[in-house]
Amino acid sequence: MPQDPTHLLDELQWAELSPGPRRRVGGALGSSRVAVVAACARASTVPILVVVPDQLAMEEMVDGLHFFGFQNSDDFWHNLRASGARGELPPVIPFPHLETLPYENKPPEIHLKSDRLRVFEALSDLQTGEPRILEDRRVILVAPVRALLARMPDLARVRHSERVLRAGACLDRDEFARFLLDEGYEACELVSDCGQFSVRGGIIDIFPFTTTEPVRVELFGDEIESLRTFDLLSQRSRQTLEYLTLGAADEFRLLLAAWRKEGRLHCLSEFLPGGCRVFWDRPELIEEEARRVTALVERMHSQRVFFEAEGEIEEDNPLLEIPPASFHQDFHDLREGMSRLDWVEISEFALESATPPEEINLPVTRPNLTGLDFKMRVQEIARRSREGERFLLVADNEGQKERIKDLVLDALEEGVEALDAGSMRRAALQAERALEYATTREAARRKKSRPFEVPNMGLVLGGLRQGFRCETANLTVVCDSEIFGRYRKIRTRKKFAMGMPIIDLVDLQAGQIVVHMDHGIGRFVALRRLTIGGREGEFLELRYADEDVLYVPIEQIDRVSRYIGADDTAPKLSKLGGKAWQTAKARAKKAIEDLTQELLQLYAARETVEGYAYPSDTPWQHAFEAAFPYDETPDQWKAIQEVKKDMESPRCMDRLICGDVGFGKTEVAMRAAFKAVCEARQVAILAPTTVLVEQHAETFRERMMEYPVTIEAISRFRAPKELKEVLKKASAGEIDILIGTHRLLQKDVRFRDLGLTIIDEEQRFGVKHKERLKQLRTQVDVLTLSATPIPRTLYMAMSGVRDMSLVGTPPSNRLPIETYVLEFKREVVENGILRELARGGQVFFVHNRVESIYAMAELVQETVPEARVGVGHGQMEGHELEKVMQRFISGEIDVLVSTTIVESGLDIPNANTILINRADTFGLSELYQLRGRVGRAKHQAYCYLLVPSKQGLTPIARQRLLTLQENTALGSGFNIAMRDLEIRGMGNILGREQHGHIAAIGFDLYSSLLAKAVMEMRGKRLGEEAPVALDTYRPGEFPPDYVPSPRQRMSLHKRLSGLKTVEERTRLREEIEDLYGKLPTHAELVFRNLELKDLARRAGVDYVQVRREGARLRLNQKATAEFNPSMVLNLERAYPRKIRVSVQNRLHLEVSPPKQEDLWEVILGEILLAMEGFEGAPKNQPAPVGATGGVPA
Repeated sequence: MPQDPTHLLDELQWAELSPGPRRRVGGALGSSRVAVVAACARASTVPILVVVPDQLAMEEMVDGLHFFGFQNSDDFWHNLRASGARGELPPVIPFPHLETLPYENKPPEIHLKSDRLRVFEALSDLQTGEPRILEDRRVILVAPVRALLARMPDLARVRHSERVLRAGACLDRDEFARFLLDEGYEACELVSDCGQFSVRGGIIDIFPFTTTEPVRVELFGDEIESLRTFDLLSQRSRQTLEYLTLGAADEFRLLLAAWRKEGRLHCLSEFLPGGCRVFWDRPELIEEEARRVTALVERMHSQRVFFEAEGEIEEDNPLLEIPPASFHQDFHDLREGMSRLDWVEISEFALESATPPEEINLPVTRPNLTGLDFKMRVQEIARRSREGERFLLVADNEGQKERIKDLVLDALEEGVEALDAGSMRRAALQAERALEYATTREAARRKKSRPFEVPNMGLVLGGLRQGFRCETANLTVVCDSEIFGRYRKIRTRKKFAMGMPIIDLVDLQAGQIVVHMDHGIGRFVALRRLTIGGREGEFLELRYADEDVLYVPIEQIDRVSRYIGADDTAPKLSKLGGKAWQTAKARAKKAIEDLTQELLQLYAARETVEGYAYPSDTPWQHAFEAAFPYDETPDQWKAIQEVKKDMESPRCMDRLICGDVGFGKTEVAMRAAFKAVCEARQVAILAPTTVLVEQHAETFRERMMEYPVTIEAISRFRAPKELKEVLKKASAGEIDILIGTHRLLQKDVRFRDLGLTIIDEEQRFGVKHKERLKQLRTQVDVLTLSATPIPRTLYMAMSGVRDMSLVGTPPSNRLPIETYVLEFKREVVENGILRELARGGQVFFVHNRVESIYAMAELVQETVPEARVGVGHGQMEGHELEKVMQRFISGEIDVLVSTTIVESGLDIPNANTILINRADTFGLSELYQLRGRVGRAKHQAYCYLLVPSKQGLTPIARQRLLTLQENTALGSGFNIAMRDLEIRGMGNILGREQHGHIAAIGFDLYSSLLAKAVMEMRGKRLGEEAPVALDTYRPGEFPPDYVPSPRQRMSLHKRLSGLKTVEERTRLREEIEDLYGKLPTHAELVFRNLELKDLARRAGVDYVQVRREGARLRLNQKATAEFNPSMVLNLERAYPRKIRVSVQNRLHLEVSPPKQEDLWEVILGEILLAMEGFEGAPKNQPAPVGATGGVPA
């Protein structure tokens, strides 16, 4: 049996496909189409082009060729640039279309652009006499027909515009930045994605479109000192490069230049070498798609010319200069252009009269597995293999491979009958769990060590999508999707995207209301460079009442935070020097002390009431988790472990899983539910909408289908008789997992042994329901899932009262959702829908008025006649709504016009455009949830927020829409929640008294005071604060020419204020030098001053003042009380006539200035070290909290 996919081609013996001008292959079912291409490509010495119907078929072909051993294009480019290695088999390079509408003047999705530019680079390389990329001229290009119909610029232009950077060469930084902007690169603070660049002093970071990793260029003057790749997540350097080649990056600019200069554009076939071989994958589908694309090009051109003439398109669109016939070719021209090349047409339909060798029918059928469920299908495979049929089983990940191995070996063991999921009862589950758990480690070890040595059967990893049976080879290829009945693996092009941090460190903007911990509520004006009190540096300018100004040194930014009040009323600014602020703070502290006991009663009860402690994971749990068809993100994995730890502890769990939409919270909940069911405990899952209940039920059933787990859903889709029966079974313990809306909280719903309650989007439930949930929290484990937590939930979590897990890493391939606020026009609706349909996707159209929803659906149908339009809303009969949703999920409906019933949790990866009508009438949280319905696949997703008029928006509606438009980065849910708090305030969430205190001192300060009170209540004493204030005329700074971004400078100082150890300081210093280059003198001072403060704390000094004329060190109260005169005598001996003691309430050491100003920090450090080392000096002082105050203007 072939245990290596590359040997499979030897077994299939398809050498009949010898080279020739025309070949036709029929009967190519399943992935045998891919095998035909692979067999020919392996023996080929010429480039190969595979033409497929669409982008989805391209991905299937690319994954299939990878399975047969051909190189991944990302690996090929990476190895080529890193070491020059090319590999034995040629690379498979996809050539996608841009997924934009024809003549659409908008930037395409970055990764599609990147793939196309790589093809330009490879083809232009083949045009040369001595190719440097494809030395052996072997490559496999895979392209959807739409990509080939679009005309191209002359590839000679691509090659001539290349730019090569080498270490030691000269580079004009500013000129190079202009070059990058002209080529379509985006300037940013920190590079986080392909097509971006950042200039920071002598550092230029760039992520070229044609490389797999970003590159850091470090300059010394105008000379390139080094080139090195770096990691997107940590931003740290990795590998040194000898050179970097930057090709042309703006395809549209090249197109226009070619058109204006030559009056014509080119086709890809012009650049293919004469010996190239072309494979047409299902030519009948290719022709159908080509005709549809040609019609779309003509339609879009005439529409845009008309709108431009009518003055309805504001921006100039130079692409309209190119007529449709010159912009795109039709299918006939495409075939004609390829006629000089050898062809192979591959069809699934058998040829009527095949005449070898020009025409052949493959001896291929489907695998024909007839079992009703996966266990029966595995039994069938085992039976057929015993009878002599050979099988190659293909799993798409290690987990699936282990599952298949165990299932096959169990089915083949003599005397062991495979279990039928439908016949297994709770008793079987409990008996199996008890038996396996008793020998968990032994069973797991034994199963893992079982070798897969089965006659007539092989098991391999790979991305093959469909199986097939070859009669002549007596070989059947079966994919895991055909065994388990689902295929959800997504092709991964990189590990994990950077996303954005869950809580941004510094996000101050001019005009924002802020709170200074010591001086109260003010308004942030700007970050200014000033000389105040003999020191020059950067200061935050804050305005207070009566236009008083406070200048806060940038290193004290940790004492300033954004103001969030109790409602949307603007707060009164504090008066500098007045007593009102200190009084308000004191009152809030007193109120917090009174509130804390009451607030913690519920959570104290949860701590004291002993819950159920679950045992460690069973083998079933391990097998269940291995079946997850994706790789867990780091945050997701951490959240799973935290939930399990809670469940295995003796107290009741109450954990909030907070993560952006589509980041994998449901999988965390699913594993918790399965763990509870393995202990024969029941699980209740609450969801806010009927539609989401049904989707959860389907998802849970699909994931747990091979286990004896009974899952039911109660919603209005169920008949009263069915509902009654379900509730009866739940109370008898015959249902393991019950999923429902707030109906689950009614008194007639009883469980025999409820162990876990999972709440999805708690903020969607009403006050009564929340009271019932509050009672549940003292009785069972509770897991809450939320992307935009309500203020109370957010507040509790941040205050340390609730346990919280953050899932902030986006899954691989996930892209930010492009969000636009547009006025409602038919052409906007038409273009949005057509763009999605053109790439084979589906569309949500949200219209939240039932009375006019059918009229809106008719308008959509008239605007896009070719679309299949459906309607869904909450007032439909249950079975009707269910039928519509199922048709949409299965792809029978292109555009779903619906109310907000689709708001939460729906997971339809093929729907990647959403239009929200009257977006100005929705709350921010609702808009955010609605937007989260799209962007769950690797395609670029679009969200259109449609309003009647931008001029007529209310201030709050305008703020909400702008917030959503600005926060498109992955993981922005927390930012949106915080912004929502700023817009509408905290609300009356803690009673009227607390409402007033939040308004008086702001949410942030109130939360920190409450967090401290809560932690002390829970027995976590925080220790006495011992701040060290450093007042120096040499504060140090990160100069603007070193760290250009004010936001980054503030962020660095915020991070510095939180450092506690020497190791943390060293790591941050290394990170800064990697990001910005070697520290300049002023930046060195920042770290020296940090060390000085640390030494002062250890020496018992709480205030250090440094001036040109001298320095003063003030001993803290403890050091003053324990003062030993011998210490001063020792210091005077070490530094004659340099030190003297003065008394002003407390002891001060006065130090004379050194001869060289640069030695100040060195001298003071030596003195403080001597003080610390003196016998009797204070030891183990608490860590510093930081300096206080600011400089009044």
